[in-house]
Amino acid sequence: MFKLNLEQRKSLSYVVKLTLKYKRYFVLMVICNLFSALLEGGTIGSLVVAINVLVDPNWVSNLPEIFGVNSYFSSVVTKYGRGGMFLILVVAAICLQILKAILIFLAKAYSIVLTTVVTKELQEIITRKVFSLSYREICKHSPGSLNALFSVANSLCRCILMQGMNNLVFFIFVMVIYLSSLFWLSVSMTIVAIVVGVILSLCLSTVVRKLDQIGRRATNAQLKSGRINIDYLNVPRLVKIFNAGKFAVTKMNSARVSLLEHEQKSRIINASIAPTIETIAVTGIGMVLIIWFFTVGDVSLVIIPKFAVFLYVLNRLLPQVKTINQSRMQVAGQMGAADVLGKFLVLENVQNISKSGERFKALKTEIRFDAVSFSYDEQNEVLKDITFTIGQGKSIGLVGSSGGGKSTLADLLLGLHKPTRGSIYIDGKDLNKIEPTSWLDCIGVVDQETMLINGSIKENIAFGRSPVIEEDLLEASEKSFASEFICNLDQGFDTLIGNRGYRLSGGQRQRLALARALYKKPQILVLDEATSALDAESEEYVKKVLKNLRNKQTILVIAHRLSTITSTDQIMVVEDGCIVETGKFEELINVGGRFSELWHLQNKL
Repeated sequence: MFKLNLEQRKSLSYVVKLTLKYKRYFVLMVICNLFSALLEGGTIGSLVVAINVLVDPNWVSNLPEIFGVNSYFSSVVTKYGRGGMFLILVVAAICLQILKAILIFLAKAYSIVLTTVVTKELQEIITRKVFSLSYREICKHSPGSLNALFSVANSLCRCILMQGMNNLVFFIFVMVIYLSSLFWLSVSMTIVAIVVGVILSLCLSTVVRKLDQIGRRATNAQLKSGRINIDYLNVPRLVKIFNAGKFAVTKMNSARVSLLEHEQKSRIINASIAPTIETIAVTGIGMVLIIWFFTVGDVSLVIIPKFAVFLYVLNRLLPQVKTINQSRMQVAGQMGAADVLGKFLVLENVQNISKSGERFKALKTEIRFDAVSFSYDEQNEVLKDITFTIGQGKSIGLVGSSGGGKSTLADLLLGLHKPTRGSIYIDGKDLNKIEPTSWLDCIGVVDQETMLINGSIKENIAFGRSPVIEEDLLEASEKSFASEFICNLDQGFDTLIGNRGYRLSGGQRQRLALARALYKKPQILVLDEATSALDAESEEYVKKVLKNLRNKQTILVIAHRLSTITSTDQIMVVEDGCIVETGKFEELINVGGRFSELWHLQNKL
């Protein structure tokens, strides 16, 4: 069929484990399929007896006396006649088929429920996996490709469980019934039918391998299309102002066309399966007829009823063979999805950042960087032997040229990256030994790029917190001076701000981000160039916030505008990954070093 690689085995192992977790649905599906197959056998048996009773007057009397069958059938024939018994058996066959149809429905219903719960859990596993990866690792994946993984998981589970496993279970049971019936009717003709089935399977093996290859390419095209779609749909302003509409349309359409072409090839190959099966099956039936003719000769009329039943059973078998081979093709087409999903599920955190440790409660004394160095590629160091201390309740400003390592330093403090060398100590305890979630709960962050969700002001301020506490909401908005513009909105905190907050001005978005940081009542506040894109009035609001929070919270401010950090307790100048100057504002201005140079340069501008 096809050989599974490590990634495919990983994906399928998750599906199997989750299936076993909900084994009650699987067991119920198996039971329903088993009894539906038995009812199918009962239907065939009823029709065989009915035809033979009607055609051969001596058939009942020639039956062996097993469990009283001969006596029972003889009594029925005596009471109702051969015609009556024929009608009773036909009605019995119809009733058995009705029960079988109900059981098949139940089997499919249980397989649908099983598929749903397994898909739900697998998608939850993917979600947890995404957010359990280190910040460094997760940034390697585009939002579009990550989002496509959920569709991949859905299609994989649907194909394996609802279409593949359910069909396979029923096929196994019904094959036993059908082959037993066929062997009972004619051993030689059944052997011919089996040979035809083997030939059919061998013919389709090449198709399976081809579908496997197309499935891989289709999955990769699906991931690419998802990535490109989300990339361009997320930046409508950028597309507009750069007049890149045609470019975006071309890129998005090209990616979708590639996906559709692969899907088209797969569907065309799948479309050829049914006529191929039917052609080989008809050929096989023709061979059976020829063998039957040369075998029975002139007595053919005597066994016509028997042969009619044989053809009936064979005809009932063919749709099952067709269905199982179509399922086989569909599973082959999903191996590309299994491969992509498996590659993601086997990912490990490159930095191996601990998810456990001592729970952090409160900053009591200080934060200390001790000879900290960091490199993204283990070759070029972004930070080199950084050593400094921030006392509890104190504020420190980081300034310097772009690309000097200031934001990386903040990311290290947040625990998004792990130092290549050196350590960060919180009240004397290594940050790596502190539980990350409890540490981040104590930190409020405002980035240069204000990230807002397409929701209400309330949802953005209380982001990641539930339930929303109205008192804290009002307090955070007042401290950040966001309440001044929120109160003027028609719907207040329930106002929808649009994609990335496009309905708000830059200053309003930044104050909203400040309110979000303050809502969690952080002990430590990190502002990463929060004023670089603001006008003078909006910058004043941020400076007021910093002034009001002095000596109440520990504050790290990364500033492009030096006027923002004039009142901080300490200023550090970071250039090329090194601290080149440290001191208070007045001291650094008078020294005439790098800070003084930057200050005078900005004031001249």
